[in-house]
Amino acid sequence: MGARGWPDPHTLRLAGVRSPAELLGFYHGVPQTQRTTSYALVPPDKISIYQRPIELQCRTADQVRAMAPRVVRHELAHHFGLSDDRLREIGAY
Repeated sequence: MGARGWPDPHTLRLAGVRSPAELLGFYHGVPQTQRTTSYALVPPDKISIYQRPIELQCRTADQVRAMAPRVVRHELAHHFGLSDDRLREIGAY
């Protein structure tokens, strides 16, 4: 898991996001539900969380401490194949 101040331009394009302030985290990898028997020699999955956008959305240090694990859980859900639409359906956020 990596922590960075801001998302890079490549990650913004992958996420379909224009403003770096909008992207709190990103799952880099192949979701478990999309892996096949030929899944080999693939770089390890990575979750990035972006400090500055999280700080911009929070007013206090306590809110930052609460938001960071929530972002990680959200990105872990992508690792297990849950889309943003599905996460909204189940009330995850």
